Amino acid sequence: MSGPTLNDRPLLVAVILEPLVGRWTAQVEVDTDANIAGPATLDFEGGTVRLVGAVHRGGLEAGRWLGTIVGGTGGLTTVLGPKAYRLAPLGLVLTDLLTVTSETLSSTSETLDAWTVPQWQRIQGAALNVLHRLSDETGYTWRILRDGSVWLGTDTFAELDARADTVGAFPDLGMTRIAPRTAPFARPGTTIGGVQIHDVVTRLDGGSIRQELWGAAAA
Repeated sequence: MSGPTLNDRPLLVAVILEPLVGRWTAQVEVDTDANIAGPATLDFEGGTVRLVGAVHRGGLEAGRWLGTIVGGTGGLTTVLGPKAYRLAPLGLVLTDLLTVTSETLSSTSETLDAWTVPQWQRIQGAALNVLHRLSDETGYTWRILRDGSVWLGTDTFAELDARADTVGAFPDLGMTRIAPRTAPFARPGTTIGGVQIHDVVTRLDGGSIRQELWGAAAA
């Protein structure tokens, strides 16, 4: 059984936030004396669960690398200039964003090519803001998936096998804490034990993995 890694280096501590909407982020401590930059992949159980992202910031401290990883290429904080679209599909707006940011559209995502608007004004700002506006316009949810791709669509909240033990339940908060038996399998947009999962926080420390599942109450 292989331990968790970041770019094949031992991952000692991690707090990973996977929101229903937006991009996932991870605060990590890695056992290495070499700097880590650029693409960054978190692996659990030899790749059974893999999160593909990029270094946002980080540095070395006492034989460890401490840093922040963001889902995707890290391009969604890129500031896009203003641009006017006329009688254009929103798919073109999305394609332009992906081209500038070097992000990739998920193969399971809606393309938005069927959404044609009389006019669309892209306001100067971070690419993240454009995705939020596209989400508002179409009613789709958007987020960065674990494979690092951009996804827009409607969550089905498919039921997952509960490969974990419940270690705490906080119904007033809408949160359940579980101990996965292997890799951290729970993710946003799914259902576990009749509860729709919105946000997931995965905590790794001392070789132990816990997941906090935030969502609606069971039906």
